[in-house]
Amino acid sequence: MAWSLLVEDDFESAVVGSVPPNWTPSTTNAVIGSTLQAHSGTKCVRSNVYYYHQIVHNNTAGLTNCKAACWMYRGVGCRKRLITRYTDAQNFYCLWEQGGAYFRIYKMVGGVFTLLGSATPSPEPTLNAWHFCEFENVGTLLTARMYDAEGGSLLASIEVTDGDLASGYAGVGGFYGNDESNTDELFDDFKCYIPSTGQFMSPMTKYW
Repeated sequence: MAWSLLVEDDFESAVVGSVPPNWTPSTTNAVIGSTLQAHSGTKCVRSNVYYYHQIVHNNTAGLTNCKAACWMYRGVGCRKRLITRYTDAQNFYCLWEQGGAYFRIYKMVGGVFTLLGSATPSPEPTLNAWHFCEFENVGTLLTARMYDAEGGSLLASIEVTDGDLASGYAGVGGFYGNDESNTDELFDDFKCYIPSTGQFMSPMTKYW
């Protein structure tokens, strides 16, 4: 599959302490611009609000076939997600990565999580450092990949099929529980791609 870049955000235009421009969080201030440990530049997205939360890019509405990608920071116990086909906080697909120890694909339908597939990274990404993840949706085929760097060595991959969710937004998300030893889930350099051959989108959701 050949891909064309739809949106890209390095979060450098974000104001520290507020939601980045062109993004919508599922909970107020769930994700904020941060100067902490950015992968590139001086800012990244930082999740530090209790329980599950998502933030989606406003220009990714109605996507069926897409590839979401970003850098993730491996802290201790951090639970980070790449999200696709998001319609609301109760319905979406996600790549789920926790502390580098496991790598999974889940769906949430009607507020209920279901595990679709899993893999063990080998080797695990470096602790207290950045690694790169991709989550690709083409029809009913869902593919998740973890790399040590963008375009680098593959550490884990999962491929599953599911047809419960048809389309939606793409973005990132985290989980901050009261058992967390590291209170921040960090994301940077988000990208979303669509097939180069094109797919149907309404004029309101077509961006180049």
